[in-house]
Amino acid sequence: MHARRRMRLSRTLVPAVSKRSQTAQKESGDTAGASGAGVAAPAEKVVWIQTTNKQVLTAAVEAGFDTFVFPNEEEEDLQRMKEWSALARIRPRRLLERSVDGQQVFDIVDENERWHGSWSLVDSAEAAEATASMSTGEGHVVMDARDWQIIPAENLVAAFQGSAAVLLAVAQSYDAACAMLGALEVGTDGVVLVTEDPLEVQALSSFLLQRRSAMTSAIPIPAPPSLACARTLLHSSGAIEITSMH
Repeated sequence: MHARRRMRLSRTLVPAVSKRSQTAQKESGDTAGASGAGVAAPAEKVVWIQTTNKQVLTAAVEAGFDTFVFPNEEEEDLQRMKEWSALARIRPRRLLERSVDGQQVFDIVDENERWHGSWSLVDSAEAAEATASMSTGEGHVVMDARDWQIIPAENLVAAFQGSAAVLLAVAQSYDAACAMLGALEVGTDGVVLVTEDPLEVQALSSFLLQRRSAMTSAIPIPAPPSLACARTLLHSSGAIEITSMH
């Protein structure tokens, strides 16, 4: 994120979704470990992936996570986006910088520069308040608090309850992703998992499948296993082997 060449929007972005359709998406869920197509089960969590590792791409696509964030406007990132889009049916997302009341915010756009939401850097109480105010809008709102020791996940989860906007939290590990998805019991609507380890993608997918099964059966949602435990379980099931796309 920090090595990004900062850009300002030079054109009007076209919203990709209406407020009504975004509300419907939030109520019905997004792709999250089941299938890359169609509407997922109720209360499904949204998972986006940010990585430079092609094995992570493979694991994510196999898990049904098809939205990938390419945060830098550098040639290398743009080339990776083009290459991966040719390898698999993915939904690439780029970030274009703008300023809102002095706060650093990025528009989330697709390859055609259609708008899908806002990416907010939360590094202070003021930035957290500004992010909470986005709950009155629409689209996806990504809370990026990776450089702030105090992560206001619970406050933001509360602010976005009943909102048409979809709150995602940046998570730099499987454990952090599980914590965000369980904040204030309800959790964020989803996460942006930043990882170079395909096992973290597999572990998150496995946990979300268990979560869905529990909700369908009306039983308590299980606590997520540690990454070490997930590694053992995935290895014993034979699901840990990854073959990269070429």
